[in-house]
Amino acid sequence: MKQLSMYINGRFETDFNGTWRDVLNPATEEVIAREPKGGKADVDRAVAAARDAQTAWERLPAVERGAYLRKIAQGIRERTDELTDTIVAEGGKTKDLARIEVMFTADYLDYQAEWARRYEGEIVQSDRPGENILVFKRALGVTTGILPWNFPFFLIARKLATNYRILCASPEFVAQHGVPKQLNDLSTFPCLVIKERDHPFGIWQMRNKEGAHSIKVTGPLSSNHGEVVHQWCLDGQGIALRSWWDVCDNIASGHLVHILPEYYQPANIWAVYVSRLATSAKIRITVEYLRRYFAENYPKFTLE
Repeated sequence: MKQLSMYINGRFETDFNGTWRDVLNPATEEVIAREPKGGKADVDRAVAAARDAQTAWERLPAVERGAYLRKIAQGIRERTDELTDTIVAEGGKTKDLARIEVMFTADYLDYQAEWARRYEGEIVQSDRPGENILVFKRALGVTTGILPWNFPFFLIARKLATNYRILCASPEFVAQHGVPKQLNDLSTFPCLVIKERDHPFGIWQMRNKEGAHSIKVTGPLSSNHGEVVHQWCLDGQGIALRSWWDVCDNIASGHLVHILPEYYQPANIWAVYVSRLATSAKIRITVEYLRRYFAENYPKFTLE
């Protein structure tokens, strides 16, 4: 069985502060690998190492940083088959879609590398005569991210908005059935399952502050239409996994209850387009407009 490692400070390591966690095939629930379940100390070491590296990285010319992105893209293409099979095994995705994800990721890294020669500053006219203001773009520093399970590889690319799916039920359902005390209790409750083409039926991939979790759920009703499931939930037919954007008003009004609030499923919105359009001004303007639109018009969800 494959035993995975954490990558911290330029090397793969297994001497982590934590325990091991099984990686499951969501379709068969077969254990396909073991991965480190790191702790706070591991996160602190990783962030500290990234901060130390940031100073030297920022001093490199942009074109040299772009060259590293090209190397990563080339490495991805050389391991296309391996990466495709890994995505299929750990996410349940069809092979064709998994391969597209791998190739899109490589193409997008090449696209980002091209910006090394396109990033420009700005000259702003001052209110005072004989003076101009020069605007330079600089990196903000270290960032962290958690990738959703359904597009784990490509989502290093172009995010439009942050959203989450949460568990919810009607007050009438809660009064009749109670609420699950922990995630595994969901298997004993009637759940409302959405049939999605490329996702294993009845497998809910959830996260909390401790990491990723998978739970198999069942129930008397299922649909391939999210709004139908939403209405069933309002009618007290079961527990649903729905977008925060869809149910936040219902929760605020008391028509739905947030169940197991410490658990969530990432449901971010991403822009995906073919690589030949990556440099299109129309695409760039559209993407930026959508990012602003989502930020201004959709409510933010704070994880508990």
